Amino acid sequence: MREIKFRAWNESICEMVDLHKITPLALSDTMNTQLAIQNMDGLFIPFSSQFDLMQYTGLKDKNGKEIYEGDIVRGKHGWQETVLLDNYGLMLYLKEISNNLKVIGNIWENPELKEGK
Repeated sequence: MREIKFRAWNESICEMVDLHKITPLALSDTMNTQLAIQNMDGLFIPFSSQFDLMQYTGLKDKNGKEIYEGDIVRGKHGWQETVLLDNYGLMLYLKEISNNLKVIGNIWENPELKEGK
């Protein structure tokens, strides 16, 4: 089981934001318990379209930095890759080599890295 965590990119101010500051109710055990009582699965996160939500992969890079969806990681031999949770093969590979990876940025704060520049 991996820890379920999120972060969000606020497009309007071009800044990564702490979800606990913008959605304290959504991330509370009380709210998620209420969902369970109502036989509803999932995590209640109510927020606007100005935020891009990113999920934690459960992996950490060689420096102990958490790797999130949308992060750009660099491998031991200089290659780099954008982390996508829906790419099962990539996630299996990254899990095997995570101790040799380094987070070098993300697609929101460092779009130039996404293009390999």
